[in-house]
Amino acid sequence: MTRHQKYFNQRRCDIGELPDTILVESYMGCNLRCEMCPVPDSRNNMNGRSYSCMSLETYKIIIDQVSERPRSIRLNQLGEPLLNPEIVNFVAYAASRGHDVGLTTNATKLDADLAERLIVAGLGEIIFSFDGCTKETYEKIRVGADYDQVLANILEFSRLNKVHNGRCSVRVDCIVSDLTFGDLEQIRKFWSQRKIPVSFIPIDDWAGKLRLPARFGVRRSLTGSTSKRYPCHFLWTALVISAEGNVVFCCHDYQLLSNLPSVHEKPLREIWNTQVRHMREQHVLGTVTEKPCRSCDAWMSMPEFYRSRLAYLDRLKAKMRSLTGRK
Repeated sequence: MTRHQKYFNQRRCDIGELPDTILVESYMGCNLRCEMCPVPDSRNNMNGRSYSCMSLETYKIIIDQVSERPRSIRLNQLGEPLLNPEIVNFVAYAASRGHDVGLTTNATKLDADLAERLIVAGLGEIIFSFDGCTKETYEKIRVGADYDQVLANILEFSRLNKVHNGRCSVRVDCIVSDLTFGDLEQIRKFWSQRKIPVSFIPIDDWAGKLRLPARFGVRRSLTGSTSKRYPCHFLWTALVISAEGNVVFCCHDYQLLSNLPSVHEKPLREIWNTQVRHMREQHVLGTVTEKPCRSCDAWMSMPEFYRSRLAYLDRLKAKMRSLTGRK
């Protein structure tokens, strides 16, 4: 358990130092049209935001301010990071400062050349978003992607990674919805045969902000309803910066309703210890009146996450079974 996780459990608002996890939206935009994501129709779903690519200049300002010790730098908030033409330099710059650098990608743009350059640059973790294990299911969910090409890209990255002594951690994330729920064991075997671990992620409506198409089924809440609001752990454990360079309260604020300064206006530590601290205090006191937290239910996701990871997983499995009527 990290220091900031302990601070969350203790409900401490005065933290001081920046958290261990820094989420950097290297590119806000995507080449796919997945219906469970707000990005493809960003102007309607994301408060008028247009596609935006973080500059290397802005990124270096961020990394320079968090490099007094090694941290986890994740090059995603929303969007496809491999669309940023400087993504290899993003990885190399943070890795050279001692950080663990990772990203999540749909792998459509991950040819062999880019794969090797990312590995050599020091990428520490790559997560592939790949739903289902058949062409029909995958292309029905990942609209605009080619099943055969993406699978080939993933397998080639895995091969090249082994050539470089497995320096990058590789994983597949599969969204669990009505379209994939019946195939979970088949999906597990599919990736096990290829020696790549897979994680199952419950489909999310972005904390109540996005209407999901009916074919995906109901949102599988992690904890169910409650009348008592408790603090949201995101405000303690991660610092999030949008592609435009603005700090936001958490990864669910894709509409930039946090209305916080950019890294070009104030130092990250000052924003963390003033505006973000103010919102932490609202959460602890139970007086959340400001956007975006006022209308967000992300706080319901993991109330005791850091106290008991296994208990959380058991609750998730039980909840999914109850919602589908499966044993």
